[in-house]
Amino acid sequence: MTWLVLPMISKGQMDDREARIKHEILAGDPVVFDPLEAKGARTIAVSWLVEALGKGLQVKVTNGIIIGPLRLTDTVIQSKISLVGCRFDGPIEINRSLFKQTLDFAGTVFRQEVDFSNTHIQGNLYFQGAEFDEEAVFDRLQVDGDLSFGPDDQGNPVEFNSDTSFLGSRIRGYAYFDGAEFHGDATFNGIMIDGRASFAAGSARRAAVFSGDAEFYGAEIHGDLDFSGSLFEADANFDNFRVSGQALFRADDQGRPVVFAGDAHFPFALFGSNAWFLDAKFRKSADFMEAEFGGRVSFTNAVFGDGNDGEAGFFGARFRRGATFQAASFGGPAEFSQSTSDLDARFEDARFLGRATFVEAKFEVAYFGVPADSKNYSIDVSKPTMFQQTIDLRGFTYNRIYLDLDNVLRKIAPYDRQPFSQLEKVLIDGGQDEQADKVYIERRLAERARISIWQDPGHWLADWVYKCGANYGVRPYRLVFFSFLLLALGMLVFTQAGAVESKPEESEGTKNDAPRKPIQINWPEAIEVSLHSFLPVDLPIGSRWIPAVGPVKVGYRQWYFLIHPHRYASLLRLSGWVLVPIGIAALTGLLRHIAS
Repeated sequence: MTWLVLPMISKGQMDDREARIKHEILAGDPVVFDPLEAKGARTIAVSWLVEALGKGLQVKVTNGIIIGPLRLTDTVIQSKISLVGCRFDGPIEINRSLFKQTLDFAGTVFRQEVDFSNTHIQGNLYFQGAEFDEEAVFDRLQVDGDLSFGPDDQGNPVEFNSDTSFLGSRIRGYAYFDGAEFHGDATFNGIMIDGRASFAAGSARRAAVFSGDAEFYGAEIHGDLDFSGSLFEADANFDNFRVSGQALFRADDQGRPVVFAGDAHFPFALFGSNAWFLDAKFRKSADFMEAEFGGRVSFTNAVFGDGNDGEAGFFGARFRRGATFQAASFGGPAEFSQSTSDLDARFEDARFLGRATFVEAKFEVAYFGVPADSKNYSIDVSKPTMFQQTIDLRGFTYNRIYLDLDNVLRKIAPYDRQPFSQLEKVLIDGGQDEQADKVYIERRLAERARISIWQDPGHWLADWVYKCGANYGVRPYRLVFFSFLLLALGMLVFTQAGAVESKPEESEGTKNDAPRKPIQINWPEAIEVSLHSFLPVDLPIGSRWIPAVGPVKVGYRQWYFLIHPHRYASLLRLSGWVLVPIGIAALTGLLRHIAS
């Protein structure tokens, strides 16, 4: 087979040129034009191509300009077609046709609409470096081999200058859209790709760019999916999306991250293997409602939202192999309600600038910081998660948690007892009793803030006494202090002259009515009287003396005040009846258990 390379020709040679070109095409020979030749010297009539195909001949043209509409409907093409670097000035309509070999349109420019709807290609389909000036429709296209809309040998990407659609198409091999530029809306709804699908940079200057809406509703990728470094300038919709292999939405080799400038929708998406969203930028909302991740998913260093405009939604999401949000930034509200992680969920060094919600979420292990002790369980962390606004933890459950306790406890809102009880239980089970006490105290303070002194004064007063007197049953050192203070003051009172009287001796069956004389006792004896008056049980210690009825002076020189010893003894007895049982209950944990 010979190749016909045509030099530049004059107008007088046109007729001979056309005849020779037509002859070569109808002979099935390749035709190659010099791309610098004038348009008229490279023109080919569509009818010549159709006639050659009708005879079962291969069509192979390079750098030609094809004039006229190409329409093939319900046609079977047996031969191979290669139209590389060409230009179609007319529309293309290929519907319900069967191509039994490979089609190659690499570097070809399509000036008008292109329609390959319902077409079946048993070989490969190549459009590397092609350009589509008008709408390109590939709905329900079936390719048994590979589909390539990647860059050409010089790195020039495919350009879709208008809307393009692959609705319901089926690709049994690989599908490459590396570096493709979609200047209109791109619709891939319902597409099914058995092999790998790539929208990364590849050999192009950068990854794919979607200037209009990108629609992947119900798409299925059975191999790996690569969007590394891609740019979505408008909305991206991956509703009910399915990918069996790895899903790569990470930064490319040049460090350029995936950017979702519009809303990113992934509700009910299914990721069968690992999903990587490292360094991804979600400028507006990111919706992963009830998405399921079968492998490990990582949003490390991802950025969600800008101010309050961008919500990160993971409502009902399922992380079967764990999830990582290390050093991620949530600029707007973050919704993790009813999400589940069968392993760990890691938020070390993450920042929540908006409200964070974990209502009814369930994580096996929750990391809100890097554990300070890698060998023994300790809630203390480094690189803690930062919560700038409130955290809603109602119904949030986990078997182990790591967090900056002081920061988190202050941000829990609205109030509910369950988050505190859950955290306290996990800490106690992990041997972190002191931290568990801190959680318990914080809960009691939160509950106290909700008690109105005007609407429920009795409850308010009882809680106040419990707080001030026993520190809510946690390390009740105040009980010891108050008891010591009362006993010390009693010692001071009972050491004064005339503060006590000796108890008259009584014989069996008789009563001694002799007058009792006030006396002065030393400080050890005064301690015995004070302790005897304080304890709610009657002990022999200090029983030889009885507090006097008359007042005594307590003070220094002219600075004194009058105290009735018998009245102070009554105060000691009443205080003992309150403080001693509370102290015993607090020390044994009974009081705290009842309050809980």
